Amino acid sequence: MSTFSALTGRQQAALIDALLDAFRNRDEFEMLLALQLDESFDEIAGEGRLRLCVFRLVRTAMSGGWLPELVDAAVREQPRNAVLREWTESVGHVAVSPDSANSHNPPRPQRLTLTVYFDLGELRKAVSRAANEVTGRILAFGTTYPDGVYVGKLCDYLGSYLEPIQRKDNLSLLPEITRVSSPLDAVARYRRDLDSTNVLCVVYAEGAPPETVAKFWDGVRRTFDGTGRHLVLVLASHPTAVFPSGVVALPPPRFDVDDVDVWTHEVMRLQGWPAALASAWTELLRDEAADDEILDVRGLYEAMDRSLQEMQFAPEPFRRRLEERAGHGHATQA
Repeated sequence: MSTFSALTGRQQAALIDALLDAFRNRDEFEMLLALQLDESFDEIAGEGRLRLCVFRLVRTAMSGGWLPELVDAAVREQPRNAVLREWTESVGHVAVSPDSANSHNPPRPQRLTLTVYFDLGELRKAVSRAANEVTGRILAFGTTYPDGVYVGKLCDYLGSYLEPIQRKDNLSLLPEITRVSSPLDAVARYRRDLDSTNVLCVVYAEGAPPETVAKFWDGVRRTFDGTGRHLVLVLASHPTAVFPSGVVALPPPRFDVDDVDVWTHEVMRLQGWPAALASAWTELLRDEAADDEILDVRGLYEAMDRSLQEMQFAPEPFRRRLEERAGHGHATQA
């Protein structure tokens, strides 16, 4: 029974050929992922030639532990495709890994109640492209939104995407706190851990001179050339920061009320509660997170997490609160 966790390069290439034989254009791949896996082909695979996009899809699914689900879905959609059938027979029976629920891509209902997955499509796309296209073992991401809550959510996502992973304590490049050699020495000590696991570390660079950041980055690349697993760095800096070459600049988070409204309606459908309560929930989150009519990212994450905890541990009081806000409590009683 194969979970496809260690396919050879030739097996991956053969799978890409098989998928391209079974699904001839982007629309067919988009339908496959949307209808079978509740995913977006565009978000995962990005743009470019179809073969390159399918390569990204396969690598993303393989690194996340959900390639068996992808292959199983493809076989269900195209059960008579000879090329796809021959590929599955050559590697063994298609079986969904029991560990796939713990991967970076848990089932849609589970993801809806994990705010780390909320509306980060562009970020997920950037992470996937970097992971699939990097030529060395260092993955470095730069964010110009250094808020601790958001950086924590980002690290949670990176950790789930690149598991197994070990999170290290945050470092700082501020000259008044430390010399460049000190955080570089700290990162160098992670080398022994990379024999068995990926390593993730946040490096706060807000306020550090550009030459300090560049010196640190050059030192990291020299130190970690040729390591076994991924060293994953998140450089968190100010909004106008320009990151050194080789650091993938992530898009800053920005949430709209429409994003929130879509999410609340999806969660309410999952919960089996009336749609009117979703609108009331949207208003509640907006009131708790709005800052001069703009949704504060930190405030929204915190408000969403509070609401989800209420829904889980005190569902009836939470529902009554939404009913009162909606103004029709008598109509929505179970």
